[in-house]
Amino acid sequence: MLNENKIKYLNDYEDVSVVTEHMSKINDNSCIELDCDGELSTQLFKDASIMYLNPTEDMVLKNFVKDDDCIATVLSSGDFVLESIFHGAKNILAFDINGLQLYPASLKISALQNLNYNDYFTFLSEPAIIDKFLSSSMYRNLKDLSFLDANVCNFFNYFFLEYDKAYNNIYNLLSNNFLINNILGINPGRYSKNEYMKFMSHKLGPLFGFVSSNKLSLSEICRLIDYSGQIAPIFDMLHGCMGDRNIGTYTENEDSFNKTKEKIAGANIEFIRTDILSLKDSLKTSGYLNSPLFKGFDSIYLSNIPEYIDGEVFADAVSRQLVPLLSDDGCIVYCCQGVSTKSLNSRMSNDDINFFSLINNPISAIQYQNDLVAFSLLKRRYKLDTEETNTHSNLNGLEDKDTFVYLKKR
Repeated sequence: MLNENKIKYLNDYEDVSVVTEHMSKINDNSCIELDCDGELSTQLFKDASIMYLNPTEDMVLKNFVKDDDCIATVLSSGDFVLESIFHGAKNILAFDINGLQLYPASLKISALQNLNYNDYFTFLSEPAIIDKFLSSSMYRNLKDLSFLDANVCNFFNYFFLEYDKAYNNIYNLLSNNFLINNILGINPGRYSKNEYMKFMSHKLGPLFGFVSSNKLSLSEICRLIDYSGQIAPIFDMLHGCMGDRNIGTYTENEDSFNKTKEKIAGANIEFIRTDILSLKDSLKTSGYLNSPLFKGFDSIYLSNIPEYIDGEVFADAVSRQLVPLLSDDGCIVYCCQGVSTKSLNSRMSNDDINFFSLINNPISAIQYQNDLVAFSLLKRRYKLDTEETNTHSNLNGLEDKDTFVYLKKR
């Protein structure tokens, strides 16, 4: 790894000196939408999309990552990298079409290196703790230790400057509003700033329909109040704060967390901005494939990418860009969210898919169809195994099934 365990870039990476320029380009390109004629249209992730602070599916890397493995994984929130390190991977190639994803992933890796178990979660994953979640003071501790790359610091220096500004503006807006405080029966003078904001997060929660938690994070309050339209954009860049310590093995207890902290010192993490449609070509251009030490990836983890790509396109990308990168015994793993193993193994006609769309929503139907088509095409050429898991209820409020697909050369 580079000095101080930073992520090494394999291709040119933009120095983000003006973050607002990127904010103007941010939108949730991961969504699948219906156009005005009712036709389904898909839009892939772009080079400046919303950044994921936490993963959106369970990670079962323990079933295929072994000691000293060389793996490739979608970077996303960085959890897949940390999980693979816990299970023994030594060389990790992280890739993502969204170059901005490097920021939250780097922050997460640095936080793991420098915070204890409980502080790690209160800083990154538990937005209900309003004075600790994405706390600027905790961030400054990370920055002072110089574990973050200068480009990453550039971004978060701006982010936390805006965060502190938002916090103070919202405090002033609420504490000086006699009507709100009178209705809620609060005397701002009796509380410190943090105590008052915590109290207001509890009080505002039920008013805005957040009955399940009765709490609002600062970012949620920002979105609701949205003074002069200036607060929401900076917080909307970060997506998905779940507060679930069981999402991966490396976080399930303090011992696992500390083992990951120890192992990361001996790991090599490299990042390349690309997508699965051109991963092999990008690695060839960067010189990565020319290293005499590279013998092929022992595993390539794709998260739930096939849901967002036409099934035929995904199957073609796997064959042309990914399988050639595998070692002889290597495997490719991807997740089909909300899809049972039985569904994947069944042969469904287009009529069945259309029927499914009537009893669900069209967006889910196209994601479901993408998974089925990809699975059917890949099964003809490769050996496929599946593993069905229960989805954490924290992710979507439902106990449904996810299926992980393991692909190997015949």
